[in-house]
Amino acid sequence: GGGEGGGLLPPTILGTGVGSGEGIYSSVIGPFAIPVVRDSIQTNEYPFEPGEITPVVPPVTPPADPNRPPLARNDSFSTAEDKPITMRPDQLLANDSDPDGDPIRIISVQGASNGTVVLNNDGTVTFTPADGFTGTGSYSYTITDGNGGTSTADVIIQIDPDPTTENNVIAADDAGTVVAGRAITVNVLANDTDPEGDAILPGSVRIVSGPDRGTATVNPDGTISYQSVGTEGYFVTFVYEIFDAKGAADTATVTIEVLPAANNVIAVDDTGEIVPAGASKAFNVTGNDVDPQGDAFQISGILTGPTRGTATFDAATGNIIYNSVASNTGYTEVITYEITDARGAKDTATLTIRVEPTNNVSAVDDTADLKAGQDVRINVLRNDSDAQGDAFNITRIVDQPRVRDGSGFGDARGTVTINPDGTITFTDTAGARDSAVVEFSYEIRDAKGATDIAVVRVTISPAANGVDANNDTLTLEENSGRANVTPTLLRNDFDPQGDTFNITKVTQPAVGGTVELVGNQVFFTPTADYFGPVTFTYTITDSKGATDTAQVVINVTPEANTDLNAGNDFFNTGFNTNLTITPAQVLANDNDPEGSVLNSSSIISFTQPANGSVTRDASGNFIYNPNNTFRGTDTFTYTIRDAQGDTATATITIRVADPLPQDNPVDARDDLVIVAPGETRSVNALTNDSAPDGGLTFVRLVDPLPAGVTNLGNGVFRYTAPDNTTGQTISFRYEVRDADGDTDIATVTFKVEGPVNSVIAN
Repeated sequence: GGGEGGGLLPPTILGTGVGSGEGIYSSVIGPFAIPVVRDSIQTNEYPFEPGEITPVVPPVTPPADPNRPPLARNDSFSTAEDKPITMRPDQLLANDSDPDGDPIRIISVQGASNGTVVLNNDGTVTFTPADGFTGTGSYSYTITDGNGGTSTADVIIQIDPDPTTENNVIAADDAGTVVAGRAITVNVLANDTDPEGDAILPGSVRIVSGPDRGTATVNPDGTISYQSVGTEGYFVTFVYEIFDAKGAADTATVTIEVLPAANNVIAVDDTGEIVPAGASKAFNVTGNDVDPQGDAFQISGILTGPTRGTATFDAATGNIIYNSVASNTGYTEVITYEITDARGAKDTATLTIRVEPTNNVSAVDDTADLKAGQDVRINVLRNDSDAQGDAFNITRIVDQPRVRDGSGFGDARGTVTINPDGTITFTDTAGARDSAVVEFSYEIRDAKGATDIAVVRVTISPAANGVDANNDTLTLEENSGRANVTPTLLRNDFDPQGDTFNITKVTQPAVGGTVELVGNQVFFTPTADYFGPVTFTYTITDSKGATDTAQVVINVTPEANTDLNAGNDFFNTGFNTNLTITPAQVLANDNDPEGSVLNSSSIISFTQPANGSVTRDASGNFIYNPNNTFRGTDTFTYTIRDAQGDTATATITIRVADPLPQDNPVDARDDLVIVAPGETRSVNALTNDSAPDGGLTFVRLVDPLPAGVTNLGNGVFRYTAPDNTTGQTISFRYEVRDADGDTDIATVTFKVEGPVNSVIAN
């Protein structure tokens, strides 16, 4: 209000309250509270000075705009037959919108066609096609903007056939033409197909109906032969049925046009006839010839051939007589003959004769079975033979392996290897898992050059999920300490499907040591001072859960002896014949692990034999003189001393005989030892050597020992592989001798294989 001089009215404030409480007013002095009672008019008087009051205007909120609904748009997806499909909210809502920018969500699904639909708790939508249905399915969904606005759209689902669940085979109609009275063979399977690629079984072909004239016969290879009748022309049909490997069936119609036959006679070729070289044979070539009109006919002449033997016509029997000539390789003759019927009709045909060689060898077909992706060794020669008893072997693979299907041969599959022992190894394609029948052929040749060819059929069954653990044998030295044997255990294990695998379980041996499984690594620690066999098992598991268990035998060998070693020696001499034995011969199998060099002066004493005498000459040679009447085995001993003063004694055995016994050679065979990085392995090189005459003895090292190899005496060697090294190979040669003095040389090879466990600090 106003006051004097245009100022404020007397300091009085009127206010209308809207509820109990206090109203707030502003002035230059500051805010203050005025009590207000709801629904009342109050008068409150307060003293104010002019200019102390500032009016407060309450804010005004404009009315809200009306909500606009969201917009749902149609969607489309695809899935396979019998395969549910789940659609995420972001997929369904990707093309939907709200004009007000409100967030939208799916609140319901409905109206499923050719299937069922469910709105899941996580907001996804799952559509399940009806069983076996292919085509178009659909449903609708409704969205909301959260403010009452909704919209509905349709979802179209294209349901495609699942080729893995289909099982069909398609037989296509066939046609052929033949002259009345003759036969025709139709390869009805040539144009039949299987959409899933399953094999169509030739043995499944059967005639369902017809023909009403003539006869139709199913052959073992799935072809159908039709024999026409009469002389006039006509059409005939018959229906056949086929099956695939999964049991699907279909039928098709074969239509044969039979052309009219004039006055004719039909000569049919004769094949597959066999005659031994140098022999004669009569052939009834007219047995398969026909005259459609039923007229009598006979051979009227031999027109051409043969080129090596001779052929004549025997009018009395109606046969052709063929006389072959001797041959070590065999040959083929083709003879052309003519027949004439009672009315003068003529025709010609050929007689093909295979002349077997005088010297022959026979290869017989073989079969084998295996799982897909694996290999099989086949002893194909076990059923082959040579009539003359000549030795024979495989010379080559004639036809490489190919898949055999209903229509012939398909794609190549697998490889074939001829092994040194005369067997054949078929290796299926790596990673293959499906079944198939694969065929290949091989040729054999005997010592005189005769050859023959046979076929090998391999039936491959589907590969199962599996892993193959194979037994292992290894050698460790007594008190050699903890060793990682994992590389040795896994080197002969494999997974046919190529899956990765690891060791997942071990058992403890009954005696001889302990086994630890650390991660997927196996460690073995021999019991202190124990030597002998130790047995335990381990289990491997592949990435798909397949398992297999194998047995491990660890041969713990006695700890190396560092004492001076003198080895026994064996020699032969004739009756009443002196024998000179050099120091080198005596010391060849003696050694000092401490490194002393042994020579003639190392021999410090010897004893006398019971059946002769021994002396030493100036060169240190032993001179053995048997008693005049002695025959048999005599012995004496000698003693050696090394630089450290250690001594050792050995026995020299001499066999005195007249004449000397039959001499059989000694056979030293190479040794290969696989060693893991950081592992110590020992090998007795004489284990696989042989001496038929007895007295197998280690003589000497032909080559210096490589670094890391220790000679433990009597042909036993120990090697410690370097750490963090793989692929390294070291070798050396040694010599052995038998009781007759025969010698042979072999090689010992240590090869480092296995994972290298390392860490690199940068």
